[in-house]
Amino acid sequence: MKRKTFYLLACIVALAGVGIFWLSVRLENPIPIQAAFVVGVILLYLARRRIEETIEDERTPMITQKAALRAE
Repeated sequence: MKRKTFYLLACIVALAGVGIFWLSVRLENPIPIQAAFVVGVILLYLARRRIEETIEDERTPMITQKAALRAE
């Protein structure tokens, strides 16, 4: 999974959480939001472990800084 796909999934999970929170308030029952929160955290944890992009190292900020200085 790519990092952008993970961020999209995180947004969808957050929006679903807001929707379930609204439903939980309307029903006056706290169980749905508690369950949705736990399921959402577990889903995001499992999805984060599947990100296959390379991890940045200490050279990445230096290269970005040099490119920004030369672009001015």
